[in-house]
Amino acid sequence: MLAWPELNPPGVANRREAIGQPSQRHVGEALRPKLADHVRKAGRKSQWPFLPPRGVETGRLLRAARPVALPDMGEEPEPVPAAAADTVRRFTRLVWRDLNLRAAWPLVDDILRQCWAQQWLYPMRDQARADGFDPDDAVAAFCSSAPDHPLWDPFERTQIRNLSSWGDLDKWPMPQNRRRVTDDVDLIFLVPTAPPGGSIPPGGFVEGLSVLVRQTREGWRVLSLSSDHVIPEPGWPPRLT
Repeated sequence: MLAWPELNPPGVANRREAIGQPSQRHVGEALRPKLADHVRKAGRKSQWPFLPPRGVETGRLLRAARPVALPDMGEEPEPVPAAAADTVRRFTRLVWRDLNLRAAWPLVDDILRQCWAQQWLYPMRDQARADGFDPDDAVAAFCSSAPDHPLWDPFERTQIRNLSSWGDLDKWPMPQNRRRVTDDVDLIFLVPTAPPGGSIPPGGFVEGLSVLVRQTREGWRVLSLSSDHVIPEPGWPPRLT
């Protein structure tokens, strides 16, 4: 039996067609009817922890966009580090253009991997246990850069379905001024329309997606898609905003 085929979104070109096909991963017979029903009842909101509360319409559905107040960063702002910008660009390209969260997963910070998995499983943890899956074991598997767990496929399908509804974020401009949150965490914005001169004036406002990135030994990694200042904290449930 195949795991959660009813969670597949409608197929579209290339990777979208692949996402629309039932997974080839086999899991226990008990999982398929029980946990899949629980996912449907939990609803889309519980499956995606990072959907911002407000959005804008710019000709296409851009639910990721929201107004963000920017602090005054001084008179001589430095540019966004090239390596940090590259991480965000690669992540958005893999997720929003290629619809391949597995390929983008190594670019996700370890903390966010854990929190993301916990938030997704949180409303379903009792049912997961009843179906033979320990939530902590599943989260531990998701923390790997290459997850190997029966629940990964339904997780990826639900996340890609929601993320892809935000619009073509891989094409959004990135303002060039650097904004530090901590010594090793930076805030990067993706905006639907490039600001004049390519940068946002200090103390201004922007409609866009806030992406926190953290500098690790492996390089810059995506730390949050849900806040412009809150560092995620693991837990049941995790703290994301």
